[in-house]
Amino acid sequence: MSANDAIERSFKKLLETTSYEKITVSAICEDAGVSRKTFYVRYRDKEAIVESLFDQHVMQPLRNLNELLSRDSARKLDSLFYEKMYESLFDERTYYENLVGPLRGHDDTFIRVVTNAIYAFNKDLIPKIGYRGSTVTADYIAYFFASSQAMFMQKWISDKMVLSPHELAELYGKMTSSFWRDLA
Repeated sequence: MSANDAIERSFKKLLETTSYEKITVSAICEDAGVSRKTFYVRYRDKEAIVESLFDQHVMQPLRNLNELLSRDSARKLDSLFYEKMYESLFDERTYYENLVGPLRGHDDTFIRVVTNAIYAFNKDLIPKIGYRGSTVTADYIAYFFASSQAMFMQKWISDKMVLSPHELAELYGKMTSSFWRDLA
């Protein structure tokens, strides 16, 4: 097991019994069997672990899917992207419920991590779907959909994922799909 894997596994394990705010880098290192130096070579802080795990669980599968799609098929399959995102969160349900539940209303780590990750993805996606508007407008569009998605995910996770990933994707799609289709 790599040091990154050990650190991430330890973080997830600690999150099962300890709130995010109370988890320390020292506790992560001790549980993972790595030094603080090893930790800081790989991560700037514990939020970077959240970023890494969200990237692995949600963003990398979306990037992989996006690479397979043409511009026309990407516009038609927007709900597939949403469903894939929610399924990825659902597959790691315990981790995300342990992370988000105690943070909601107290700490914006999850919102910040998710918004930044989806914002970067959207900034890359918008030109690929043929958007011809200004770069400033594209930037605001990318940010709006990233932040709304982050808030939507946080509520869903805090509510213990009462809707299925498919139901949530349909709901978000109903609210946003026409905009994405009209964007290009």
